[in-house]
Amino acid sequence: LYFDDSMRIKIGDKINILGYFSDSNIRLSSGVISGFDVEETYIEDSYERYPCYIVVNIPSNAGYSGAPVLNENGKV
Repeated sequence: LYFDDSMRIKIGDKINILGYFSDSNIRLSSGVISGFDVEETYIEDSYERYPCYIVVNIPSNAGYSGAPVLNENGKV
């Protein structure tokens, strides 16, 4: 898997999540970014912004715990 720049996330971006369930099946679910929290850190006379939490609207199931969230380009 390849990583993308998390600073480019926008509310409404389409995402997918891969889950591995107890029945040994991998499932793909789709959703969107519904929000995020940003931490501002003061470094050398300027503020830097870093995403802390990304909120998604995909149903929460046990098989999705720790699963990667992929953007439309298949990047984490």
